[in-house]
Amino acid sequence: MTGFVSLRAESQSGNFVLFTKRPPPPQSPPLAGGKLAPLSPPACRGEACPPPVERGELSHFVKFAKVLQRKSVFFCVNLRPRKSMSGNEITVTIAKQEQENGMSLKFTKHTAEVFVPDQTPMAEALERTTHMAIGAHQDDLEIMAFDGIMQCFEHEERWFCGVVVTDGSGSPRNGLYANYSDEAMRTVRRQEQKKAAVIGEYTAQVLLDHSSASVKDKTNPAITEDLIRLFQATQPDVVYTHNLADKHDTHVAVALRVIEALRRLPTAARPRRVYGCEIWRNLDWMVDDDKIAFDCSTHENLQMALLGVFDSQISGGKRYDLATMGRRRANATYYASHDMDTSTGMTFAMDLTPLINDTDRAISAYVLEFIERFAQEVTKQLERLQ
Repeated sequence: MTGFVSLRAESQSGNFVLFTKRPPPPQSPPLAGGKLAPLSPPACRGEACPPPVERGELSHFVKFAKVLQRKSVFFCVNLRPRKSMSGNEITVTIAKQEQENGMSLKFTKHTAEVFVPDQTPMAEALERTTHMAIGAHQDDLEIMAFDGIMQCFEHEERWFCGVVVTDGSGSPRNGLYANYSDEAMRTVRRQEQKKAAVIGEYTAQVLLDHSSASVKDKTNPAITEDLIRLFQATQPDVVYTHNLADKHDTHVAVALRVIEALRRLPTAARPRRVYGCEIWRNLDWMVDDDKIAFDCSTHENLQMALLGVFDSQISGGKRYDLATMGRRRANATYYASHDMDTSTGMTFAMDLTPLINDTDRAISAYVLEFIERFAQEVTKQLERLQ
């Protein structure tokens, strides 16, 4: 046996059973269910290669691009006829080979996933990223980073990549979801986030699948390592994450891991702007000169659609959809006391870019500078009017 034409591939506990109908041409063409293309065999690394070849068996390395998951990885395979097979059915035993060309991402959690709504190859989808948002939980991106989603929506040159760090298994639940197990909630929340990625036309949705406890463990390097790999694969111009005065521990922990990862990148590979956005504790308290104000007046239907897909939270008793739209409207109205409204929706952010440009700058001291300026503004007002 010297080759084959693959028409279909089915995963069976680590094996792929391929079905063929005719002798192969010299070069097997790409196929709808996946493709196999011979490559020069590098030396095996990591997992052991399959056993030595036997009579009638063909061993060689292939690049197997799986259409559904859009992941490119190298495999060492043995092709051997099965005694019970009919026609030209063969089994491919797969030993995963570490890829060296950077086209695939190896995260610290094997359950991590990169979802590409338009089915562009994963590497290409990540590479075209211009705006990236990194949030702790499913729906955080849609609450805090609509500016990035809107900047890229229906735009040919700008692409939004969403990253959710935790797995969603610890979510509060009620109503329809009251009796869902942690694993069931994890599945539901993952699907809800993918729906949002489709609606918002994200270039990719990355689900790192870490537990909240691991994110808050400052001795755990896994999250930072995952983020470094993502930044290397995407090199976004703009990054949105949580603000450092957020009152949710997991949110602040994610922001700190983002800063750490960005600081470890070469200067030329860092984004131009990094914003810390509002969810738990808004940023209206910041003095106006410190606020980054994003106009969210347009696409209210899109905003509501993105928030509305997270039914497990909304029907479970947390009306994040109404609260988020209400906050945006309130931010716009209360932004300037003596001027007419210039927008119908607004979100605020803290500029974190100086912390990325100056890697020696103390993070806590930087945040305290915002608080001190707010305190000075209040003090001066009281002294002027008292």
